[in-house]
Amino acid sequence: MRLPGKRNCCWSDIAEATSYRTLTHSEKVDVVVVGAGIVGLTAAFSLVQAGLSVTVLEARKIGRQVTGRSTAKVTAQHTLIYRHLIDKFGVAHAQLYADANRSGVEQIRSWVDKLGIDCDFEPKDAYVYTGNSSRRSRC
Repeated sequence: MRLPGKRNCCWSDIAEATSYRTLTHSEKVDVVVVGAGIVGLTAAFSLVQAGLSVTVLEARKIGRQVTGRSTAKVTAQHTLIYRHLIDKFGVAHAQLYADANRSGVEQIRSWVDKLGIDCDFEPKDAYVYTGNSSRRSRC
């Protein structure tokens, strides 16, 4: 099926163009991060904050691939991952995953506040639901 409209995501359409120099020589750094999406840039920022030297490599455009096509939702809820983790590894491991994800969300909130990042970060409730009655017990 072909849908009308543009192929690009709204984030990519309104983002300012970026232009950075091409890597033309070897550099000695502590860490190389491959990919300049939200995950790569968050990792790079955290590493720099820890005192390490970092180079970020991006083959295309910064924040325009997976990140640029996302909803920009920051969440600790990822489909039914907790049910899977509980069934496969037990409640303690699922709790560790939840704690790590909540810590990540809190870190982003802290950066938004501390660094004065101009964005629409806003806490919201999250829900899991299904229209398939046979899956309701898994939610």
